Amino acid sequence: EEISLSRDLARVRRDLDLPVDLKDLSPAEKDAAGLREMFRKLGFTVPLFGILPRERGGEEGGAQEVKVRPVTAARDLESFLDEAGERVGIFCREDRLVVSSEQGAVSVPGELSSSLGPLLKGRGKSVVFYDAKEAARRNPSLKPLLKGSFEDVMVMAYIASPEESSFALDRLVTKYLGSSVDPGGEAAGAFLVPLFRELKETLSREGLENLYREVDLPLVPVLLTMEERGIILRREALERLSREIEGELGNIEREIREIAGEEVNLASPKQVSFLLFEKLGLPPVKRTKTGYSTDISVLEELSPLHEVPRLIIRHRMLAKLKSTYVDVLPGLVDPRTGRIHTSFHQTTTATGRLSSSNPNLQNIPIRTEEGRKIRDAFVAEEGYFFLGADYSQIELRVLAHLSGDETLKEIFHEGRDVHTETAVALFGVGKGEVTPEMRRQAKVVNFGIIYGMSPYGLSRELKIGQKEAREYIESYFSRYPGVREFIDETIEKAKETGYVETLFGRKRRLPDLSSRNQNLRQAAERMAINTPVQGTAADIIKLSMIRLHHRLLERGLDAHLVLQIHDELVLEVREESLEEAKEILRDSMENVVELSVPLTVDLKWGRTWGEI
Repeated sequence: EEISLSRDLARVRRDLDLPVDLKDLSPAEKDAAGLREMFRKLGFTVPLFGILPRERGGEEGGAQEVKVRPVTAARDLESFLDEAGERVGIFCREDRLVVSSEQGAVSVPGELSSSLGPLLKGRGKSVVFYDAKEAARRNPSLKPLLKGSFEDVMVMAYIASPEESSFALDRLVTKYLGSSVDPGGEAAGAFLVPLFRELKETLSREGLENLYREVDLPLVPVLLTMEERGIILRREALERLSREIEGELGNIEREIREIAGEEVNLASPKQVSFLLFEKLGLPPVKRTKTGYSTDISVLEELSPLHEVPRLIIRHRMLAKLKSTYVDVLPGLVDPRTGRIHTSFHQTTTATGRLSSSNPNLQNIPIRTEEGRKIRDAFVAEEGYFFLGADYSQIELRVLAHLSGDETLKEIFHEGRDVHTETAVALFGVGKGEVTPEMRRQAKVVNFGIIYGMSPYGLSRELKIGQKEAREYIESYFSRYPGVREFIDETIEKAKETGYVETLFGRKRRLPDLSSRNQNLRQAAERMAINTPVQGTAADIIKLSMIRLHHRLLERGLDAHLVLQIHDELVLEVREESLEEAKEILRDSMENVVELSVPLTVDLKWGRTWGEI
């Protein structure tokens, strides 16, 4: 029977009465625009030649098939700019600039590119950059262009699809224009003007253009100014700290060697596993493919049982600080300025938060003594102070605004301590009976809710049973019912639309909300809860930075924004300008947006970063 069925399924039927003739099946003319839109929605990023034709000319959304020709004489560059249309694209390479227009593209070497900024400004051209901040950093003649009308396709592409892993220009050209270009080559720079048009249409269609114009694009020159200012580092302070850490690492290794009775390589998971579970007989917590795990969660669980896990945790923390910061930071000091010039990135996180690198100053520990000593190595210039302002519980305040929960709003309006209030609900005690440990646990619950923490996750964080953790979460929602409604409605809406958005319209797509894989689906639900809150807070910080930057310029103060660390801004301020800078900083952060609850900041100042 199965053989007969298989034969029927495999047999080509030639006796069917079909409603079409053979000529009806011949290839029809391609709907290039329709195909391009379909490919974009499906996330195709591979070259589409053979399916999508390259479009010629300056048609909307079409990529121009052009070659990049080198220019070496100023008159040739000027001639190209004279013939270019109103928009000119600039793509910065290692030692040259690719300058493009609707008419073509030229490659401008470094010695000639220094004249480009004045030439463009004098001709009133509107400039389309790929990564304007980096282009202006490498070619200072372009900096004045960032004070006028300019565009940045990298920032536009990020706003359009923040969940993407890369915004390399060649990928953008393929994704939005259907054209294939050599990764890392100059040819991609020829497509900036049509790419801008396509992205502008995308942002407009998605309701994202205002976010681009009001938040992310104006932030570009602010970040450039911060990078150029930099921050002074005392090398000798870190060299001293390096010796201290080296000594403590040696002491820990000796102590463990005495306990083990032999040399143990603490960088070897295999040797650490043997020490903990074979030699000391501690109970294994979880397995890996190669044996028993010795990660931080395992060591923390074993710490109450023996001193060795605690010593290993300390050793790992110190070794990481030493290798990541203490021994690395001195080498990042620019010998010309005596300052570290970190790079700030605005296209690397799906929530809209900023990040930094070379070095990443956002991850220096705050609460440890060693972290404070690292921060103490960053000092203000002679005659200057560091002035810092940190938003007080901004994400919880954003949650109160987005959820509209009346109890949460009342707490912030009356200036009460939200963690104490939550502790009262969790433990059923009066405010005067709330202990520091109760408040700490309530704080974990308050922020855990924002991050979509499950009873299992909360139980691990607080080292309590899952039943108790579930009761904590239920008590929280009983106290703040508006938050539960907000979470449920946000997840439901995200499942319908496929995305979540911040108060300012920043979108994050979450395709895994419909995944059959439970782990992927639950992770997407956590992102759906967290992104509107964290993303809105990130947008508020960005708006504060823009407002502060312009206020300082208007007042002509000798005060400079140098750091942004999550919810904190740090300025380097001339001593005689300190009081006025405090006023401007507080106003720029507290009054930048109007929420249903007040935004408040805590101001601190000192001679070192560690003092604030």
